[in-house]
Amino acid sequence: MGMTAEVDKLVVSRHASRDLAWIIASPKAADRCDDRAAAARDGQGILLVLADGATGVGFGGQAADAFVETIMSAPGQMGLPDRFALADRVIRDRDIDGDTTGIAILRTEDGISGCSAGDSEAWAFPDGGAPFELTVEQAKRPRIGNGASPTPFALLSPSGGVIVVASDGFWRWADHDSVARLVSRSTVEDLPEALLLDLVERFGTPDDDVTIAVMAARGGV
Repeated sequence: MGMTAEVDKLVVSRHASRDLAWIIASPKAADRCDDRAAAARDGQGILLVLADGATGVGFGGQAADAFVETIMSAPGQMGLPDRFALADRVIRDRDIDGDTTGIAILRTEDGISGCSAGDSEAWAFPDGGAPFELTVEQAKRPRIGNGASPTPFALLSPSGGVIVVASDGFWRWADHDSVARLVSRSTVEDLPEALLLDLVERFGTPDDDVTIAVMAARGGV
């Protein structure tokens, strides 16, 4: 899907593959964007991580970097809640004057397991079913780096559909019916750009960093 030149100027980074894609956009200079996303093989599955740094100009990005690095580099046998607790300690031990939201989702042959803290959200859009929030029970404060209490979640044996994970720069404006319509007619590879373009067309240039990640609920591991 082609983006307009105006929207394309907002893009800080993007990744697209058949069953996993994300886009990070910011109205600020790229080096001041505090959102992060990453993915990698982890044990028996694929791990997707999203962070939205906060508190202090530039320091939120440092907290987000520390969170992503810690989650991605932790031993495979370490559970996600323990990784979140470790990331919380790492941010504080480094004396970073910032904190971050965080979502980590591990997709295996058995389904989806995840953990979250803060106000970024993960939603499931099942094939032929109503969307629902996976992170509905998460604690929004304190964030990671200030004593967060991570909340685990799971989606066992999903029949299909996608998981949409995004920072609050997206969800504060998103219309879930519109998201569902775009989900129904877009590939995973194209969906993050389609959602960003729809957001900008309806509401104008965002005033916050926006990260949108999409993962097929079922897929290769």
